[in-house]
Amino acid sequence: MKKRFLFLAFFAILNLSAYCADTIRIYNSLTINNVCQNISKLVMLLPYPESNQYHEVVGHRHTSDGIVLQSSDHQSYLRFLYLNSQLANLTGFTVSDTFDIVYKEVSVSFSTIDPNAQYDTESYDYQYYLGDKGVFIKPHHPYIDSIANMIWATSDHSVTDYAYKCYEYVAQTLTYHLYSEGLLPLDTVIARQGGECGDFTTLYVNLLRNKEIPSRHVAAFTGDGQFHVWAEFLLPGYGWVPVDATYKNGNPDGNFFGEYHEHYIVAHFGVNMDVYCDDNTYLTVTLLQNFAWWYWYNQSQCPGIDVERLIWSEPSPGPLSPLSPNSVATTQPAGLFDISIHNRQVEINAPGSRRTDIFDVTGRLVTRLHGENGTAHLNSRGIYIIKAEGYPARKILVY
Repeated sequence: MKKRFLFLAFFAILNLSAYCADTIRIYNSLTINNVCQNISKLVMLLPYPESNQYHEVVGHRHTSDGIVLQSSDHQSYLRFLYLNSQLANLTGFTVSDTFDIVYKEVSVSFSTIDPNAQYDTESYDYQYYLGDKGVFIKPHHPYIDSIANMIWATSDHSVTDYAYKCYEYVAQTLTYHLYSEGLLPLDTVIARQGGECGDFTTLYVNLLRNKEIPSRHVAAFTGDGQFHVWAEFLLPGYGWVPVDATYKNGNPDGNFFGEYHEHYIVAHFGVNMDVYCDDNTYLTVTLLQNFAWWYWYNQSQCPGIDVERLIWSEPSPGPLSPLSPNSVATTQPAGLFDISIHNRQVEINAPGSRRTDIFDVTGRLVTRLHGENGTAHLNSRGIYIIKAEGYPARKILVY
């Protein structure tokens, strides 16, 4: 019996090592400061990534007062809602989502796909990802009509060939500009003949929808806080094909049609998510890559709220116990652990935590403490981020 126990223990260690080798843990948090006393309601949203063809999400754990909801187009997001009676004690609090992810690659073998396959025109994907979508997707705009007809005339009138020629056209025609204005309306993209990755995607999606090819934006972020948007189109006999005209623009010799070999975390598909606040109040988020928040106040003036996002990643230390997607919200944020600072000596007491990580402001891991209690000596002054397992991240200033 003892030998069998030792074998099982050894096998468990091997499994843990295999899990850690290709699994990444993502910490995504918001810290809220300067909450005005006149605020009657505060709503905040974080992306809630799920498994898809680009990655497998193998565990989620979020601050206990967050609730996972779905938009009208079945996209998941994490909502935090606070009313006036709850806000009095919430100045300087943090909400967070922690999840484990395994990245995947996509390489579409077009030669193996039945060229005679037809769309299921009754399917949700076919019906939802056609037609207009606000100011961003107007597939029968006169400009789109003219360009789409020109490209269609040079194609063999198949979905794949037309989609490929549109990919080349967008990559070769638009100029990349970092406007930092968010997703631009289609008319602005046309007028400027350029934009960021989301704007390249907007033109591409419009050209495909013009010929009744379902297509959509893919909004994503990375474990170090970068953002990217690319496109997908629905190919009969296969499914969703990734297309990145922005990458093609920056690397003309590369192949980014039906090929994906990156490490992005997909936040949601499409544009203009309808999200639920409360009391039958719905709002629209164009792209939920980062975070979104709104607040309501009772008097004519109220100072702005300072919302700071922190995100970082590391190899996963082991399986992450998920919370139920329908976990009941509490009226207070998760409890904070104790920190004391004396002459760059930081003492931490985090009951129940197996370890605590300390990062500098660039996201670099400075030191790691194991167990519930520990002491770390920091070599320099500055701002540090402390993340104890099972607790929201906290920011400290060391003099």
